Amino acid sequence: MSNPNGNPFFKEGNPGGPGRPKKSETYSDTLRELLSGQNIEVTWTINGKEKKLKVSSDKNIYYGIASSQIMEALKGSVQAQKEIVDRIQGKAQQNINMNNLEDISDQFANLGAALRIIDSSTTAKKPDTDTTQVQD
Repeated sequence: MSNPNGNPFFKEGNPGGPGRPKKSETYSDTLRELLSGQNIEVTWTINGKEKKLKVSSDKNIYYGIASSQIMEALKGSVQAQKEIVDRIQGKAQQNINMNNLEDISDQFANLGAALRIIDSSTTAKKPDTDTTQVQD
C-alpha cells in the first residue's frame, strides 16, 4: 500500500523514511578482515593469466607482516627500523622555539621605521637646483 500523500519514497507507518543507508565496506575494513584471519587465498586475472596468492599463519597475518618487518630491520633496513620505532614509541616531535618571536617582532618594527624615514626623505620637497646666475 502506498503512502496516502502519494509519495512512493516513504512507506506507510515509517514517517522518517528508510533511514541512513548501511556503510559500504572500505579498503581498511577489507584489510582488517584479511589480516586478522589465519589464511588468505586470493585469485585474480591479469592479461588472461591467472595469479594466485596463498598466505597462512599459525596466529594471524598481522604476525607474519610484523615478523617480516622485524626481519628487514635486523638485516639493516633503516626504513623498517624507523617504522617499527615510530609504531612503538610514536613519531618524534619537532620542537619549535617560540622565544625568538619578540626579537623578530622588534626587528620588523625597526625595519618599518627605517623604511618610513627613507620614504619621508624622498618625498620631502627638494630645493630648487636650477639656480643659474647670469653675470653681466
